[in-house]
Amino acid sequence: MRAEEHGRLHGAVERAQALCRELTAVYDEVESRLRAGAWDDLGVMAGRIAASEQALAPLVETIAAVRAKGGPALALAPLWSEIDGQLESLARRVSKLEDAATAARDATARRLAQSRIGRARTRSYGPPQARVPRFTSGRV
Repeated sequence: MRAEEHGRLHGAVERAQALCRELTAVYDEVESRLRAGAWDDLGVMAGRIAASEQALAPLVETIAAVRAKGGPALALAPLWSEIDGQLESLARRVSKLEDAATAARDATARRLAQSRIGRARTRSYGPPQARVPRFTSGRV
């Protein structure tokens, strides 16, 4: 492998590591917002996750292709191993985040349903309203 190719591959590995760290930070933020019930910026964060994953995919493909060839690029094996661990960790976190988001959605739906039921009961089982006297006969 030429020095130029090795440098380009090393740059791809470093960029992949940086994207993995970025994804980890965004996942941390999403988890904390889900726990706090703060939904406001989750759409923005989902966009950040999608952009990072989109940028990461070709880097991982490039690294995988070079790994399959073997040869001098094997000097980068420790870095590849680190990226593998990061990607596996992120994959496990995605599953956990999906579960947390589903649980948060379900809990919110239950609270909304309880609130609606409470309002309905308040309307129908509240104290009687003061009635205005009404004459039923014209003889008074």
